[in-house]
Amino acid sequence: MSLQRSAILRKLRPPFIQATKVIYPFARIKPINLGLTLQVMLGQPIVAAGDGVVELIAPSKALWRNDVGVNSVVVRIDHGLGIKTLVHGLTTVTAQYGAVSRGQLLGYAAQTQVFFAVEYNGTFQNPTSINQHFGLMSGSLGFQKQGDLRQAPDLVTTAVTLIQSLLWRGIRYFIPSAPIPVLFNLDFNGQGNKTGLARVGFTSADLWNVITALDFAPIPVAPGYGYCAGGVTFPATMGLFLNDFHGFPTKVFLERGLLTASAGLAAFFDPMLSSWIGGYAGASPKLNSFTIRNLPKGTYDVYVYANGGATAQLSTVYLSVNGGIPLVQTINTTGTADWVENGNYAHSQQVIPVAGQLTFAVYGYLSGVQLLRTAA
Repeated sequence: MSLQRSAILRKLRPPFIQATKVIYPFARIKPINLGLTLQVMLGQPIVAAGDGVVELIAPSKALWRNDVGVNSVVVRIDHGLGIKTLVHGLTTVTAQYGAVSRGQLLGYAAQTQVFFAVEYNGTFQNPTSINQHFGLMSGSLGFQKQGDLRQAPDLVTTAVTLIQSLLWRGIRYFIPSAPIPVLFNLDFNGQGNKTGLARVGFTSADLWNVITALDFAPIPVAPGYGYCAGGVTFPATMGLFLNDFHGFPTKVFLERGLLTASAGLAAFFDPMLSSWIGGYAGASPKLNSFTIRNLPKGTYDVYVYANGGATAQLSTVYLSVNGGIPLVQTINTTGTADWVENGNYAHSQQVIPVAGQLTFAVYGYLSGVQLLRTAA
């Protein structure tokens, strides 16, 4: 390769103003991915990887490996001498055809995954082989960014109030002051058709973890729907790891507590509210309890949802952090086809410390839970 081409490649940088995680690496064999699939925050600014000319701005299907699969815009830049870069997964594109500078704003992420690729004479190349700036960061040189692709210099105007300065191991870091979005959605006895917002959420594509009887199946599996039944024992696994609202696997762990062999369905305005576990045995409410471990520390808005169809029975919620005195809330079933606090959900704010755990118990109906971090 000529010195001129090498100089172009050395100047290329990742097209983001924040460090990102590689979800799927470059691969020429199945599953093919002729670039890097990267995790980004929804609406994150995307910038030009290098100086060049914008030669393509077009809506296109996501033909790269991804977990979201929505249509979005691709932008391709010609850097000269056969070298081109493209980013796919944009919306609200600000770029125009013609000259562009490295770090110049191209647009904003349309989803939580964006694709970045490099072409040389029409053949896709592995971006991680371009230069050292496309190597994954180590824990010793990137604060809380081990394994991430580093951010690049940019020409995007940023308010100073949105940035905080941090000195760590002799290196000064400038990082966003806003906490990284954290949201976990749980749909108990869900039918797999709930996505998007409930009382809170980010997009219509937000993932809900379906919590079914099979997640805590006894040995042998009891007939019908049941978390627990007399005379059977549970397997050694006491719970399951949860995916976040992007659908990405995490270390956040849902652990079973006291479970009942009862669940039900009743069509309502929201699919999550249309199913539940627990309920009543005559006039006596049934109990289900869970503990959530490994949550990132911070302040959380906790929403517990309950719906018993057309019944007017109460659901009583107990919430505690690290085994502390529980907060007690009551949900009185409503037929209103909308989100009604204390009518089909209870809301509270809980502070989760490092290595903290949240325990919730519900007497009556339990349809779902949302955990939204509002402060780190």
